[in-house]
Amino acid sequence: MSNTGTNLTKSSSSISSQRTTNSSSSKKIDSSLRTTTNEQSDGEPKTTFNNIAADMVYLKYRVVNSIREYYNTTTENVSALLEGRYKNPASEDVWLLGKVYSRGNIKKDSFNHDKNEKTDDPTKKPGVSGNDLSDSELYKQDLNQRKSISASIRDLNLSTFKNKNSLEAEIISQKTSSLYPIDFVDTFQSLIWCTYRLNCRPKNSNDFTSDAGWGCMLRAGQSLVAQALQTHYFGKDIRFKWEDEEKRNQFLKIITLFMDDTSESSIFSIYKMANAGKKQGKTPGEWFGPFGTANILRDLSKSAVIPIKIYSISDGTIRIPDFVEGLGTSVKRDDLQNELLTNCTMEPTLILIATRLGIDRVNPVYNNFIKCCLSMPHSVGIAGGRPSSALYFVGYDGDSLIYLDPHFNRPAIPSKPIGEYSEEDISSYRCKSPKRTGIQRIDPCMFIGFYIHDIEDLVDFIKRINGLEEQKVPMNIVISTQGLSSSQNYSYEAEDGDDKGSVDAFGVDTFSSDEFDEQGEWVK
Repeated sequence: MSNTGTNLTKSSSSISSQRTTNSSSSKKIDSSLRTTTNEQSDGEPKTTFNNIAADMVYLKYRVVNSIREYYNTTTENVSALLEGRYKNPASEDVWLLGKVYSRGNIKKDSFNHDKNEKTDDPTKKPGVSGNDLSDSELYKQDLNQRKSISASIRDLNLSTFKNKNSLEAEIISQKTSSLYPIDFVDTFQSLIWCTYRLNCRPKNSNDFTSDAGWGCMLRAGQSLVAQALQTHYFGKDIRFKWEDEEKRNQFLKIITLFMDDTSESSIFSIYKMANAGKKQGKTPGEWFGPFGTANILRDLSKSAVIPIKIYSISDGTIRIPDFVEGLGTSVKRDDLQNELLTNCTMEPTLILIATRLGIDRVNPVYNNFIKCCLSMPHSVGIAGGRPSSALYFVGYDGDSLIYLDPHFNRPAIPSKPIGEYSEEDISSYRCKSPKRTGIQRIDPCMFIGFYIHDIEDLVDFIKRINGLEEQKVPMNIVISTQGLSSSQNYSYEAEDGDDKGSVDAFGVDTFSSDEFDEQGEWVK
């Protein structure tokens, strides 16, 4: 009893002394609140105000994330109802990054099913299926799916789940699997999902610790590059089991490139991207547009050792000599394929095409072009979205685009040696449930990503682009054999009084600075 009294006296004296010292400065008071633990008389750790504050912040963002999820779902359903999309027959096929999945669980390749196959019917639009379900069939299918979902959830063995999060994830997975083909769900859930982060780790204590509210386009760009790297290492089938050590370690190495800190290994961290944006007149807290983000990714790749080259354009012209070695200066279009296969070499390249396909919304004539881009086997998605609200589009279902939403704020992942990460540690980089939005609701400004692995892949890509041109699919991609040196390359913003834009046959600007202001208006 006397020992307890002595300990309490010492503890009281210590606390009193600490209060006297800290009263001289508010900074010292804040410092005392940041103490992680205080020892109680029984030796057990005591939760501090800082830990409580951190828990409250995390709870706040979980609530915000849930509200945003509900808001997005509600607005999309209301928009679909008002626009009459609920009356349209549902597509039987769902596309995800160059592969089509049938709701009858029949897989098919992307349009022009083989690299050497040509489309015989020039009127057939690539990437669009004619197999649709009638309204009555769709209703029956939807009713059966709902019954299947309810039965699956009822049959879950709750004792097998370690925590509430894993149970929630399984319920979402059950729902998603009932609405989409299983292979589609597995592949979608293998995509790397980059989102807002809180508690980031800056080198300077005065720097930002969260990109919530302004970093969504940067996060969409991160997701696109991450998918290109997954394609580079794993091929088109990016699925793997966590027990596969070789693939798991390679996957984790990709994740570390996007960690939210300032270490040298975090090549595409939010800090390095924001710092690169300063060269374009952007500061952290300002919204980044698609054109600027594409250039940031290109610039960061130049100063880093990564296995792919990033090539970005903003005028719609892919200049082959800019990333291919050995191509002559006077190659005719008809001789390009043979010249590439015979004399040329190239590094694996991610092509980013920054473009604008309308004024305030996507011009409907380009709807099929967007679908074709997402159905090409080289596709790694599209970074676009709505005014000041970026999304990462990875596929489409009928007239709706499937996307990953970066507007979910999650705690930054602590940096560890590769071998120490658990599957739970990186679960926030996986999205369990696909989201959709009508193609007519998105903004026209975006950048489109294509991953070209080698010369054979490039030849196939050129064939497909030429095929779209022959089928008269409206688009604004041009293949050129004339190179443009880096010193001549278009800058992020046009010079004052220098209008580099052009208008296509549909009256749409094919090049412009893409920035939105806070109200979503174009900045000319």
